[in-house]
Amino acid sequence: MEHIKRENVLFEAYLIRNGMDPNIVMNEDKDFLKAQQKGSRKKFETLSREQKYEIANQESDALKKNIEDGRMRSDSILETLKVIIVFHSQNLLKISTRLSLKKLIWLLPKLEKTLSTSKEKF
Repeated sequence: MEHIKRENVLFEAYLIRNGMDPNIVMNEDKDFLKAQQKGSRKKFETLSREQKYEIANQESDALKKNIEDGRMRSDSILETLKVIIVFHSQNLLKISTRLSLKKLIWLLPKLEKTLSTSKEKF
């Protein structure tokens, strides 16, 4: 039963990838089952093992391609993020340097005043 479920999932993915509506095909399968239960001699097409194998191979190839494309996109995104991190790190370093200089410039007069007061005492 699990094997049939896997085949159905693969076939549904195949139909979607090829632009077909899986609901229509699944409804045809239900009609086939109803006709079989009623004893109808109406012929419905079923997939041979070779067709199932071909569909499974096509889906496997499509999944491998999607995985490889995703891997390439993620590598590209990682490289972009690395460049952004380096850029922001450099900007933060510049900002911290400027802040340190401003703090020094702000503290310098106070330091000079303190030093001059200390000299007078001695």
